[in-house]
Amino acid sequence: MISNDLMHFHPRPDLTAPVLHYYSVLGRALNVAQHLEIGCRALMSMFYLKTHPEELFEPKTSAADPRDPGEPRDGIRDLKTSKGILTKMEQIAKKTLGQQVKALGDKEIVSPNLSRLLGEATEARNALIHSIVTEVEDREDLDFKKMVDEIVVIVRNLAAADKWIAALLTMLNKDPLPGGRFFDTYEDRLAEWVTAPTFRS
Repeated sequence: MISNDLMHFHPRPDLTAPVLHYYSVLGRALNVAQHLEIGCRALMSMFYLKTHPEELFEPKTSAADPRDPGEPRDGIRDLKTSKGILTKMEQIAKKTLGQQVKALGDKEIVSPNLSRLLGEATEARNALIHSIVTEVEDREDLDFKKMVDEIVVIVRNLAAADKWIAALLTMLNKDPLPGGRFFDTYEDRLAEWVTAPTFRS
């Protein structure tokens, strides 16, 4: 315990094995939350580019075919290098997870069921950031197992939404989807990864 006159300063808890493992679990959980946020950002960006192709390509030209300079190639468009598209991508990147999720639902980019899952995942992420990330003082009465169990519940909520965002991105990229067992065990595998031993004997 730290004295009352220092209670507003960082406690610098002793880095015992339980404390280190807790922070390790917490860090991995934050990584899962960040993965979901990055996925939502990517989905918003892909949707914007798909619905605003004029922002991505220059107007159609009749440039010569490089394989045969004498032959024009009507309809071929070149990628833009303007700052406009970069500005839009930066605007999307600056949005919070809650703002991304709201936009995905409002624009009907995701189904109502996925929108609900994303809302629950956002609440779980906020709980992780604002409630779970708390001081771990040098005390013997901290129930680390209970604290880790709380993190696992949050990770499962995050994973339930993350797997569908990842699936949508995979399909939009025209890549093959993994098998059904991969989806069925996604939450379990992420929870196992988050809680895996920090120290191996």
